[in-house]
Amino acid sequence: MTAHKVLYFFFFGAIGCLYPYVNLYFKRLGLSGAEIGVLATMQPIANMVGPLLAVAAANRFALVRRSTLPLLLTAQLVPFSLLLGVKTFWPLLLVYFLAMLLQSPIAPLLDDDTLRRLEQAGSDYGRVRLWGSVGYIVAVGAIGVLSERVGLTVSLAGQLLATACGAAVAWRLVQAGSPSPDAPAPARRSVLLSALSSLADVWQQPSARWLFLAGFLVRFASIPGSNFYSIHADDLGMPESLIGASWVIGVSCEVALMAVSAAVIRRIGARGLLLLGAVAGSVRWAIYAAASSAGLLLASQALHAFTFGGFHIASVTLIHALFPPERRTQGQSAWTVVTAGMPGIAASYVVGSLYDLIGLRPLFWISALISLAGAFVALRVPADPGRAKAFSLRRREVA
Repeated sequence: MTAHKVLYFFFFGAIGCLYPYVNLYFKRLGLSGAEIGVLATMQPIANMVGPLLAVAAANRFALVRRSTLPLLLTAQLVPFSLLLGVKTFWPLLLVYFLAMLLQSPIAPLLDDDTLRRLEQAGSDYGRVRLWGSVGYIVAVGAIGVLSERVGLTVSLAGQLLATACGAAVAWRLVQAGSPSPDAPAPARRSVLLSALSSLADVWQQPSARWLFLAGFLVRFASIPGSNFYSIHADDLGMPESLIGASWVIGVSCEVALMAVSAAVIRRIGARGLLLLGAVAGSVRWAIYAAASSAGLLLASQALHAFTFGGFHIASVTLIHALFPPERRTQGQSAWTVVTAGMPGIAASYVVGSLYDLIGLRPLFWISALISLAGAFVALRVPADPGRAKAFSLRRREVA
């Protein structure tokens, strides 16, 4: 699984090069706050449609599934290269949306391929996925230092370099072969209908419905913290250097949990880890709401290990167990749509308005309650997803 670890490293390293700095880059170009806000919505919109369309298009046009990932990584180099030369709003909007659209399917496709190969390799997902977090940490630190010397364009250059390296590794995986046969393509089905069928698969599986609802609630609850943490920390007097270090603390704790995730799942199960992530989110956002010192806020960043790392590992593990082999790619893609696309778009219209109306502390209390609601919903997810899936299949056969 060495190639997959390297691919995770470069893919999330590319994200670490770009996302912490891209809005500041747009500001340095002279864009207004409203224009930057519109650009920021391109990622959640792309997350809504990109993963489903990528899977659907691969099926519709008979592309080999294992080639879809390197094709997307390679195609992504075009819009990110154009970003280096585009300086005005409307061209930026078009190019940035195309970049996000091509990027959005990569993570679910990579997770799906990794889990398929792990069934044969005998390793565990967390120990592979943690290399993505390592890549993110390295990239954030390196770009932060370099940008002070050569400017923020190094963020785009670093993203291009990391993506190119990731594409090379992905093509190497294609040469290594696929661990399982490709799913049959739906006959005479349009890309749109094939994409919608992925969401229909979720609706037809009751256990998956509860998982996806819990995922939506927990991810929606995390958006105020993700978007406004730095502002809140600054209000409490935390210096910028410590704000940056706090993000590194969170991701480092996430890496530590991923390293032992297999043992944790054996101990409490994937649903148990999912519940732990949701409850930890409720505690974390409540601390954000109540904290009156920078030290307490900084300490709460350790909970990122569960609110993101644990919740993510549990969710992809449960999806892999709940969906049959020929539908797992669609399941992972639908998860990205429901937990990354939908909450992000909703946040653009709800969270920002609430921030202006009620301020940060009440907003964090609302987040804590929503995450707790997600934990109660997660209780409906079966503790033994394999058994639940078999029961569901038997019911379909009887029907």
